[in-house]
Amino acid sequence: MKRRVNNEDLNKGLTFEQLGGDSIVSLDIHFDLEQKFNVEIPDGIINAQLNLRDVVNYIENINQ
Repeated sequence: MKRRVNNEDLNKGLTFEQLGGDSIVSLDIHFDLEQKFNVEIPDGIINAQLNLRDVVNYIENINQ
């Protein structure tokens, strides 16, 4: 199941878990982000407790 996250949710600093995600969803997102942005993300970086803003910042910093 795919869910769009709006900017308001992103700016609130909600975690994957607060948005209804779990460890399986986190793994799916992990692999999707690696493919979409052509980056390697170490295991454990994306987890249910991490907020979306942190993930965005992490991806942006990889590409600098």
